[in-house]
Amino acid sequence: MVYCVIGTNIKMQNKIWFDEVLQLTKTLMGIASISPNVEDENKCADVIRDLTLAPYQNGKQPDVFSDFWFAEDGRKNFACLLKSKKNSSKTIILMGHFDTVGVDDFSRYGDVNIAFQPEQLAEEMKKYFQSKSDLDISEQSAWKHLQTGDWFFGRGSVDMKSGVAINIALMRAFAKPDENGYRLIDDLNGNILLLACPDEETESVGVLSAVPNLLKLREKENLEYIGVINTDYTAPRDENENI
Repeated sequence: MVYCVIGTNIKMQNKIWFDEVLQLTKTLMGIASISPNVEDENKCADVIRDLTLAPYQNGKQPDVFSDFWFAEDGRKNFACLLKSKKNSSKTIILMGHFDTVGVDDFSRYGDVNIAFQPEQLAEEMKKYFQSKSDLDISEQSAWKHLQTGDWFFGRGSVDMKSGVAINIALMRAFAKPDENGYRLIDDLNGNILLLACPDEETESVGVLSAVPNLLKLREKENLEYIGVINTDYTAPRDENENI
């Protein structure tokens, strides 16, 4: 069972950001992208492209490069480079994968496709836990967290569509021009490159196929990659292992 914390004690100034990331997460979770599946993973890549480029719905994309980078099997990475007007070569890569593992373990709640519908899944989980008297350790933990209302359940909620949602929201925040054409990216002495990859869960086909394209883009745009932020989740191996 995979679930992520969503929290209820949110400061008002953070609510808009929270709501956007949560909605993006739900949208991405609603797309089955179990690896390996070319059609489903590519469908998710298409949606990520559309969501990322939303600030430019009028078709104008100044200082923005976006493209699909294909693996040999036809699955595609989505890359989007947002350049600052300060003409710096320094570039940070925001990275994540949008494929998931399978959903057979959700069969206890009925149709396995409920794994992609977090609200409906929560209701079915409640019914399941309330009807069962001998919950195993993982079920006890899930039931405890479910009752708080602070946790979000479903395939991809943590690994890692919430991470991809954060990257999309960041790109949109830095890219969206105000009424005067000002963009947050133009305050940075550097650029941001979003890389969303298929197939991390089986053979890492996505990122491996993206590397040659990253090198070509570096040469074409005169970029200096100074760091990578991978928004995949991290967790302790047990309750006593904390940083």
